[in-house]
Amino acid sequence: MKLFVEFFVADLKRSRAFYIEALGMKVTNETAGYIELVLGQAQINLCLIGAIRHGHFLSKMIDSPVGSRTEFCFEVEDIEASYDKAVKAGAQILEPIRKMPWGRTDFRLADPDGAYLRITTTVAD
Repeated sequence: MKLFVEFFVADLKRSRAFYIEALGMKVTNETAGYIELVLGQAQINLCLIGAIRHGHFLSKMIDSPVGSRTEFCFEVEDIEASYDKAVKAGAQILEPIRKMPWGRTDFRLADPDGAYLRITTTVAD
């Protein structure tokens, strides 16, 4: 089984730039209203929220924050390089890089639509 996440975003161009510049993801497919991005085994699909059809479950949540009550976690090998990339891209850092009590080192940021992202080390110390 393969897992991927779809984010319904307000501005595809802005979100595309964020995931490329702040996280280093690469576009693998792009059509009007839809973009697939990957980095290693992680895949994110960006969908234009304004294109959600009437009656779709998410059509009721168009005005709600994207990341409410969900944390999206990305494991990376070089946490310092990932943090530097996010800061350089001007990402909204919510929690700076730090060692966590459970042994990992990570930082938290928000994407342009408010999704809560955790970037963490691949292996606990």
